[in-house]
Amino acid sequence: MPKLSSVRTNVEKAEKGVWTEYEGIRLLVARYNNAAHKRAIAEGSKPHLERIRAGDSDLNLTIQREAMAGTVLLGWDKLEDDDGKPIPFSQEKALEILKDPRLADLHEHVMAQAMAQRNFREASAGN
Repeated sequence: MPKLSSVRTNVEKAEKGVWTEYEGIRLLVARYNNAAHKRAIAEGSKPHLERIRAGDSDLNLTIQREAMAGTVLLGWDKLEDDDGKPIPFSQEKALEILKDPRLADLHEHVMAQAMAQRNFREASAGN
């Protein structure tokens, strides 16, 4: 029979992230809707409440991406530019990557990993 601990969230993993891999790139991804992400969404939304209520989907997407950069996508390793030079992590570079339509698959990977509950579960006894 499943134990309650098998469905508990590891709060530290949710906030500090877990390492995932995408096409050889290591990505540090925190849980979507973690506390920092919720704060960033609230702060980003404040000046635009009327437009959000009116259903401005482009604005919503912009706020979501800005909130994800630095609160959900927390870092990376083994990411290089086209000349083979390492790209250091920064919130600004993360946002640039999340906004680039040519990197939509990478963005979708980050979203999927950030929403995958299994990534943020407490370890069960004996594991």
